[in-house]
Amino acid sequence: MSTDQPHRADQGSMTREEAVERIEKLDDKLFDLAEHVYNGTDERVEELEAENEQLRERVGELEELVGTLQEKLRDETSRRGKEDGRMSRRLTAVEDELGMDSEEVLTIAAGGEGGGMTPLGRVIKLGPEGALERPTAKHYRARAIAERWSDWGTVHGTKYGRKRVLASKRDDLKTRLEDANDESIAWNQVYRAMEWVAENSGGVITLREGNDEEGRYVLEQTEPGGDSA
Repeated sequence: MSTDQPHRADQGSMTREEAVERIEKLDDKLFDLAEHVYNGTDERVEELEAENEQLRERVGELEELVGTLQEKLRDETSRRGKEDGRMSRRLTAVEDELGMDSEEVLTIAAGGEGGGMTPLGRVIKLGPEGALERPTAKHYRARAIAERWSDWGTVHGTKYGRKRVLASKRDDLKTRLEDANDESIAWNQVYRAMEWVAENSGGVITLREGNDEEGRYVLEQTEPGGDSA
């Protein structure tokens, strides 16, 4: 029995060499762990720096976009100011020709005194973008016709009163609209604008088919106080 005890003690004990070897292995594992943590942190720092650079680039793009939008807003404000000025001059021309003040001119556009503002009147006063939910190019052409009604149309005396007439072909309405809106259009687009003017004037301006000289469509407005013959 006594001879077995030293043998079991040897199995449960660790030599100095074994202890040193185990410590070295632990040191290696600790070093590997520290290196892994360091490398992982370094990689994360690089990722964060890359993300930060992307954010800076995005901020730069957004700042450039804001600058572009501000410039467009200034241009749009200037354009609308010019349109308002042109509208004011058109109203003044009508006032001078008919001997009316601004309210009377807008009443004509509204379809008669007390008749309420018609769609055409709102487009003249507010512009298509201010008067309509979904303005299109047709509405801008219709507004150009209405604003220049006294300039583009010709006046004829009848026994019922003065009649202002604007013929699509004879009065070269296509070219006039192209010049007014700085665009190139087809005749069908001219006709649609004329139709919209007549349909939305509250009956003040009517549309009829023209002859060979006049063209496909003719807009007419009868003004009281014409010849009595």
